[in-house]
Amino acid sequence: MAITKKFDAIIASMSETQIIILFLSLTILLASLGLGAYRATREEGSIKCLGCLGMVPEVPGFNNWWINYPEGHVKAGQSVPHPQWVRSALEEKKVVLIFLWEKGCTGCEEEWNDWQSYGLVSGSKNNPELLKYSEWVAFYSYDVHANDKGKNAVYTYDPEGKNFGVPLTVFIVRLSDGRIGWWSCKGPISGSDADKILDIAVHS
Repeated sequence: MAITKKFDAIIASMSETQIIILFLSLTILLASLGLGAYRATREEGSIKCLGCLGMVPEVPGFNNWWINYPEGHVKAGQSVPHPQWVRSALEEKKVVLIFLWEKGCTGCEEEWNDWQSYGLVSGSKNNPELLKYSEWVAFYSYDVHANDKGKNAVYTYDPEGKNFGVPLTVFIVRLSDGRIGWWSCKGPISGSDADKILDIAVHS
């Protein structure tokens, strides 16, 4: 009550111009705080942990390599801007395998553990080793919130170009005709299925 009376007294002592300036200042301050919170939320939430939110999509099986963005993608039919580090890796190896994840992502842990149990990989996600096809495959494992290459790869290789999420597994191959083919899976993919796609890639 005392605080309210003191505030009323302060307002009463102010001129109309001072009251307007105070109101505008408070409005600008609150708006800037709200915008900052929105930007932080948008940045942090732009790539979601699909398993954590119960958003694990139904994963379509591998059918064939995509050259451009596939049907159903927001940029369907357009060429893919493969990063230079991917192109450089394809000069050394026939296939690039990218596993994209984030800390605390249940789907990411599920996929990694299955790959380990199957015998496809060993070690941690931060320091992995590909146990099969290593002669032909360059393997990268990135925490998307700790690595710019990983974050950019999510936006480049998401199969829909929207509702970005992890785990995202990307297979990229240098085809016999010189073109770059690719396919990605949003949501956990088993070690067995990943093995089959790698085998197809190596022999493409």
